[in-house]
Amino acid sequence: MIEPNFDVSFSLGEPVLIMHGPATDTPWGVCQFPDMWRGCDGAVYLCVNMGVDCNLGDHEESCWLKSDSNGASWSRIPLAQVDLRPDVVELSDGGAICFGR
Repeated sequence: MIEPNFDVSFSLGEPVLIMHGPATDTPWGVCQFPDMWRGCDGAVYLCVNMGVDCNLGDHEESCWLKSDSNGASWSRIPLAQVDLRPDVVELSDGGAICFGR
C-alpha cells in the first residue's frame, strides 16, 4: 500500500440548513440521497430525491438547488440550469482523472 506524502487539513464552519422535509412516520422523511458539488461555473449545487420510498426508478422528479453565495442562500432551479460538466483533476504526473456528475 502506498502512503500519501502530503498533509491535508480543513475546518468546517457552522452548519446551514438548506431544506427540511415535512414530518412523516419514517425516520428519513421525503428528502433522500443528497448530492452536493461545486460546478465548473463556481456555484454550489444540491440534488435530492423527493417523495416517499418507492420501487426502483419510480419516484418523483429530483429537486435541484443552486447557490451563488457559497451556501448562504439557495434557489430551486430546473435540471436544464444545473452545471453537470465533469470535474477534471490534473495529477502531479501530468495525467488526469475525471469525476462525472
